[in-house]
Amino acid sequence: MKHKNKILYIFSYIPMIVNLALSDSLSYYEHFNIGVQYYKERRYKLAFNCFSNIYLNIRNSEDPAAQLFIAKSLYQLEFIDDAKNICKALLNNFPNSPYDVDIYLLLGDIALEKGKVSVALQNYLYARPLVDDLLYVNDIDNRIYSCIGIGLERDKLEMLLFREKNPFNRSIINLARSYQNWVDGNIYDVEIFIKEINPFFLPGRFANLYGNMKKYSKMGNSNPITIAVLIPLSGINKDKGYSYLLGLSEYLDLDVSTNFIRFIVYDTGGSAIKTLDIMNNLELNKNISAVLGPITTEEIFILAGNNSKLPVLVPMSASPGLSDIAENLFFLSPSYKTIA
Repeated sequence: MKHKNKILYIFSYIPMIVNLALSDSLSYYEHFNIGVQYYKERRYKLAFNCFSNIYLNIRNSEDPAAQLFIAKSLYQLEFIDDAKNICKALLNNFPNSPYDVDIYLLLGDIALEKGKVSVALQNYLYARPLVDDLLYVNDIDNRIYSCIGIGLERDKLEMLLFREKNPFNRSIINLARSYQNWVDGNIYDVEIFIKEINPFFLPGRFANLYGNMKKYSKMGNSNPITIAVLIPLSGINKDKGYSYLLGLSEYLDLDVSTNFIRFIVYDTGGSAIKTLDIMNNLELNKNISAVLGPITTEEIFILAGNNSKLPVLVPMSASPGLSDIAENLFFLSPSYKTIA
């Protein structure tokens, strides 16, 4: 029962109604499949209830799979800390389980959600050698690529490299070191770290970045200007976000002068609260020079009341009077007052 107690305290206070009465006519696997179906349909509260019932009434502490889905459901329901605690308990109580990959990925996603990019990278690197399926590896590599693009702490990268034995992970870390030094303007170190990479052990997802780093390392002082892009890539306004991103991408393909402008894209989900949270984290990133977006009215209004030092470039469709209220807010087209 000790495992059960360790897990129960984590989510026992969550304000959800869990129906503890399970039908005796359904087997464990039938209950489990129902929960999985709820999760796939993004009915996360129902999934949480279903897997909680399984955990409490059928398999108890002997079922890490149900506990993992409880954590995944909690993460989707934005009970982030509870999901994290369950993941850590699973790693302690079920070492070397077949679910370690999923646990590390979830811990990585949680860390990334909280802006702890180096911690996210560490968890993704833990997961990567445990996977044989190529599509799954590509999914992990995309997460790692995002971490590198957002920016990492150089001292944390040194610690990761010191502890890492896997040759593929070591190549990825050295590429991250090279990229981060390029962002920080340490061009000499870019060349040093690039030379430490054995291309044979560098996954294909990172080949283009590797080639660019080799090129930039020979171009002298070429550190980029970094601009954060805040657009909705999920939620009801995601079509607007993707259209905006497509237009930006086409512009970058045409204009070679943008080679040293680095864009970091953040999904606001169309939520003003999430936009404000992202903006507060951007204030702590010394490499961010400006912000492009957001594009929805609600998000723009909330940033107008935020005393940010970063210049924010918003569409002309926003209320023209906002730029008079917020000194850091700029329209991509001149305001009516400027035109007059």
